[in-house]
Amino acid sequence: MTKYLPLAIFAICVVGCKKKIEIREVPVGIKNSWTEVSSFTGTEKVILSSATGANAVYFQVPFYFAEAKGIDPGSTTFYAATLPTNVDLRFPISPRFFAYPYNFNDTAIYIRSNANPISTPRGGYFNLRELDPSATKVQWRFSNLFKCMAINKNEVLLVSYENQRAAHPFTFYLFSISI
Repeated sequence: MTKYLPLAIFAICVVGCKKKIEIREVPVGIKNSWTEVSSFTGTEKVILSSATGANAVYFQVPFYFAEAKGIDPGSTTFYAATLPTNVDLRFPISPRFFAYPYNFNDTAIYIRSNANPISTPRGGYFNLRELDPSATKVQWRFSNLFKCMAINKNEVLLVSYENQRAAHPFTFYLFSISI
């Protein structure tokens, strides 16, 4: 009898451990990881680029620069500015400043403080021809290798521009910005 005991225990375990698996489909409501801010209208809903500061989020929409403080939709301020309306042009924004080409057929750049983006004594207009007389225009086209400019984590502005030199027709320049 003791010789058949392990075989009997094994048979009970095999038969007793079989469990029928049941698959059920449970309907789940659609969930999104974002919610629409209903106070945004028109082109304000098109966010092109953004940055986060210590107390606010700054973002670019066509023609506008915006500042959002807190979660209340009423705490978002849109600054109507003569910014580009072209959705292919995303200008760089950092926690302290943003930059964009002044005129797309020229070498001028606007550098603006986020604290007062429309009119401020801090920031302003800069012409690349003052550094490189052969500069012809700031690079901004969507199809090119770089859009226009970039700001790194140390808030150094990278600007790409075209010039009249055959050896280096496409040039980069780094600016350390102090606003």
